[in-house]
Amino acid sequence: MAHSRHRSNALLAAIASILLAAAFLPATARANAAPGPDSEHPPGHPHGGGGTRRGEKTAGDTVVVYSGRAFGAQVKVLVPIPSTRLYADAGVLASAGGSITASLASITDAVFSSGPTSCNSQGTSFVATSASAMARLSAFAGAAAALSCVNVASDTRAACEGVTGSTTISGLVFAGAAVTVTGVANQTVSIPGVATLVINEQIKAAGAITVNALHLTLVSGEELTICSSHSDIGCSATPTRSSTWGEVKAIYR
Repeated sequence: MAHSRHRSNALLAAIASILLAAAFLPATARANAAPGPDSEHPPGHPHGGGGTRRGEKTAGDTVVVYSGRAFGAQVKVLVPIPSTRLYADAGVLASAGGSITASLASITDAVFSSGPTSCNSQGTSFVATSASAMARLSAFAGAAAALSCVNVASDTRAACEGVTGSTTISGLVFAGAAVTVTGVANQTVSIPGVATLVINEQIKAAGAITVNALHLTLVSGEELTICSSHSDIGCSATPTRSSTWGEVKAIYR
């Protein structure tokens, strides 16, 4: 009888061991299974150590698209036919950045003349910049809207955190009178019935800025823009290795 009870206890103990092992088997299988599509890490991503901690920023977090342009002068006339003339135009900066330049030793146009003019635009290291400079400007000489200066320049800068621009002008004379340049954006001097001059003209948009050092508009419709600089930048975040695989999937759904 005692021997029978001993065999029954041994059998119960064996059954209990089998049940206990079966209970742990699913957890073990889950721990050894390959990561699923919504698991914490993408396939091949090491767990812990060696990766970027979540919330850190690296250069890979931002994709930048550059653009920019700079020219020395733009003339718009209506007679004999409407036309636009550009001088020392560096062209449009490539979206990948780089550097472009243009220069002229002197300029002679029907409405203005100048000495050396140089322009450049570039994009690198998450910053886009442009600059334009001209010496000895003389426009509409002998007319009521006569404009001249010794030196004139503009520059712009666009980065992911914001845009800035400025103008430098010396010896400015408009319609026979010396003009004090304040440095304030869009300083305006008007001669009723003749012309309007905008100094340090600034046009801003999201991630972009254009600065025209001098923008003269005659009542006849003719326009002269001197030393124009434009910079803009597009900054967009991209998923990094610190993101979870589920977060990455959500971005592209």
